[in-house]
Amino acid sequence: MVIALMVGLILIAGATGLVIRQLMARKIGTFDSYQQMAENAAVNGFNRILGTLNSPGNELGYLYLLNNSSIPDPDTGALVEDYQWEIVNPSIDEYCTDTNTFPDHPSGTNLLWPTGRTSGNPISQTATPVTLNTVDSQGKATSLLRTDGGRGIEPSFRLRSYKLISFDQTSGQGKGVFEVEGIIKRTSTNGDKDQVARSLMTRYLDIYASVDAPKYWAVLAAEQFDLGNTTIHGDGLVAWLRSTPPSTCSNMLSTVTRQDTTATGSDPLFWPMNRGLPTAVLFQGDKTEDMDPDNSNVRRVWSFDDRSPDASAFRGDCTAIACTREDNGSTYRTPPLLDDGSANNIIKINHDEICTSQPNSNVCHLYVEHMHLNQTKVFIEATGANNGIRKIVLHLTLPTSNPEAIGKGGSIVLTGESQLCVSADISDSGTPTCSENPEELVIASSEMNSDWYSSTACSDTTNTVSFKGSTLPAAWLAMAHGSVQLSGNTTLKGIIWSRSICTNGHSLDLYTSSDTNMLTSSSSTIQAIKSASYVYDAAKAWQWADYGFRGFGKSTLRGLRGDGLDTFQRFGN
Repeated sequence: MVIALMVGLILIAGATGLVIRQLMARKIGTFDSYQQMAENAAVNGFNRILGTLNSPGNELGYLYLLNNSSIPDPDTGALVEDYQWEIVNPSIDEYCTDTNTFPDHPSGTNLLWPTGRTSGNPISQTATPVTLNTVDSQGKATSLLRTDGGRGIEPSFRLRSYKLISFDQTSGQGKGVFEVEGIIKRTSTNGDKDQVARSLMTRYLDIYASVDAPKYWAVLAAEQFDLGNTTIHGDGLVAWLRSTPPSTCSNMLSTVTRQDTTATGSDPLFWPMNRGLPTAVLFQGDKTEDMDPDNSNVRRVWSFDDRSPDASAFRGDCTAIACTREDNGSTYRTPPLLDDGSANNIIKINHDEICTSQPNSNVCHLYVEHMHLNQTKVFIEATGANNGIRKIVLHLTLPTSNPEAIGKGGSIVLTGESQLCVSADISDSGTPTCSENPEELVIASSEMNSDWYSSTACSDTTNTVSFKGSTLPAAWLAMAHGSVQLSGNTTLKGIIWSRSICTNGHSLDLYTSSDTNMLTSSSSTIQAIKSASYVYDAAKAWQWADYGFRGFGKSTLRGLRGDGLDTFQRFGN
């Protein structure tokens, strides 16, 4: 009898323990289920934030460059507000970006999306999360994942913090980190909501800036403008580089117009930015340089002048229109050119007369200390030995002595009947045909430091390119340290990036597309419009994607998931 009672007690105790264990397992399973829901809510919330910021209709990508969190004070340890998304007119480098359109928090206009914050002390403040609405089986909007009688499961999220880790303006790339909180609440029969799970997700992302369309590229860019009557034929805008915001973002210069463009009335024509000009590093190619024929270790420096000896720049005993010297020397001589311009005012520089060390190179970098031409035409062959395009880059370099005026050295001046261009084919007879592809002829300013030039005004005597009419038919002017000036009404196919652009009262017709009719045709595709745009021609020809260069102008920032692993931190209810 006693043994039977003991066995009964053991069985009862075992059954009770099993029941308790099953109840605990169910409770733990329910808790884990809620936590998984909270993690899913955090992921869903992050995706919604990312989708909103990346949406092309919102233009909210600038927020990727602004922190949105509370940070500890390094001295006191107290939390300090750094919620820059909530600032009216935040400090950004593209001053005229629309920052007035911002998503509303679904729970009220007094709440800030996506943190759910209201103004107040960040230590004691409570935040209202954003409910993740969905659609039920009957197609009705609901905030509940599941309903059981009068009870349901409601997911929500809020942005705990966003911090910018790094961003390189040149390449347009950076990194940021989000902390998004997922929250699960269970509703009761009387309508109250009890929080049952909470999870904090940390996710890293990569940031990319790009200029998305030809109409947003800077086709004219400078720190100082004197544009006069300027017409842009095709897509593109004017980038005004400055360190302070302008007083207004409209009607900046009424004398500048744009024709035959895909841009609408709402697209900016002027775009002020706190940014530096791209440099000639974008036009390196395979870096082949023109070296002195008698000293392959030294660059050859060119000088062109067709004025009388008493009016021309100093070039020693060389009296030819084209003269050269070694980069580290001051002795000038006449280069061995098949056609040196002495008989017909035409200088032809053939492929096999420059950059002879690499006849199959894709670029030839020439260094020019001076060019002042009134009636001489200079043609440079831009076709390689195997009929491939060999692009030409002319680098302005400083002369051996300080010039007293523009045209006396360190500058390019084209007037009268003169002309400078590249040609796909140069023969011994006849006049070559100028190429109409601006990316094949790049004129770059000197990057040398000197006490006798600053390139901050149109009156600088060095690092200046001055031309008129069609003396420079097609070119890309990359004058990050120089000045571009007009001496008469001018037509140019190409792009001008310069520290100063001065028309001096003359008109400028700048053509930025090889087919302006395509831009205004309703049947033109985006790809066709890009293929006719000179900026995209240059991007392809110079392989800017390899440099991480995605454009210069009105940029769009987007975030993509980075290579770091997501981490989740669970909290109790």
